[in-house]
Amino acid sequence: MAYKLNLPFISLGAFIDPSVNRVPFNPSFMPTLFSSFTDKMTFRERIINTVRYVLLLLRPSVPSFETLSERYVPEKQRVSNEKIKQMSLMYIADNDMLLEFPHPVPSNVVMCGGLAAAPAIKLPDKLNDFVENSSDGIVVVSFGSIIKTLPSETLSKMIEAFNMVTNLNFVVATGKEVMNVKNVLMLPWIPQNDLLGHSKTKLFITHGGKSSVFEALHHGIPMIVFPIGVDQPANAAVITAKHYGITMDFYHFTIQDLVENIRNIAFNDQFKSNIMRASTIFHSRPQTPSERAAYWINLVTKYGNEHFRHSSLDMPWYSFYLVDVLITFITIGFSSVMCLQWICCRAKRKHKQE
Repeated sequence: MAYKLNLPFISLGAFIDPSVNRVPFNPSFMPTLFSSFTDKMTFRERIINTVRYVLLLLRPSVPSFETLSERYVPEKQRVSNEKIKQMSLMYIADNDMLLEFPHPVPSNVVMCGGLAAAPAIKLPDKLNDFVENSSDGIVVVSFGSIIKTLPSETLSKMIEAFNMVTNLNFVVATGKEVMNVKNVLMLPWIPQNDLLGHSKTKLFITHGGKSSVFEALHHGIPMIVFPIGVDQPANAAVITAKHYGITMDFYHFTIQDLVENIRNIAFNDQFKSNIMRASTIFHSRPQTPSERAAYWINLVTKYGNEHFRHSSLDMPWYSFYLVDVLITFITIGFSSVMCLQWICCRAKRKHKQE
């Protein structure tokens, strides 16, 4: 719509693609998109990370924007996914260094992670009674909207593990009506943010989605993460590396391992203090994520983006990645070697003739 009407626009998203958004990227310490590597990689991991980065650069362009622009804006030139994003005045990223490994961020990217996180409100009476009646606290279990219904085998293993931790109550989002047993309350939907903000919550068992981990950070709740796909393995790697919690395999975990990890994380001061410290930093900033986003939107609306827009957004890809410079160096080097070889061969022939 903005392209059709010649209107300036701002982009908002959860992921920053270095190749599209022209973000400086160094694969020696920056894991590629959706990677489970940390910022401290082994030599083998750095090789894999570099290969992944090169493959990401070489991947075909997503044709959706070109198709849409051709269909709805036929009077204008077709525009690619990369080009439309580079036309954006600014990129508001739903990210935060507290839930990422530190890395450089260009001037046109504003980190506003946690836009959806909010203070908790009072729980419904029935749910609140279940929470308050727990002896040592509760554990919130939710795998977000990515899994509408937990597989029956996985759910059975989890429930068996939960029943073995009798001093904790468990509130589980199952996606369907399920008979509740002992210390486990299973509901088709739960007020996740409000449960995480309750004073009796000790642990969050999650798939590691961006919104979920930001809510846990907001309320200072340690996590057990069962990453399933997309950005979740990367989020889980950060949570484990920063000791906000641990990672488990969604498809190959044992009941005993889950029981031990629940007891370890829920009552381990190290994990709680680490996530609480991060939460304190998150809340100590002069602006909330939404206030920060509003400030920058207002600034760009008034003054434009010329004062912070970097010129690499206008460069062709081969200039941005110095491919033309590299080819020039290779050509000079190859030409120099060929010249030296020709000189040596000529001198050798001349010597034989003499």
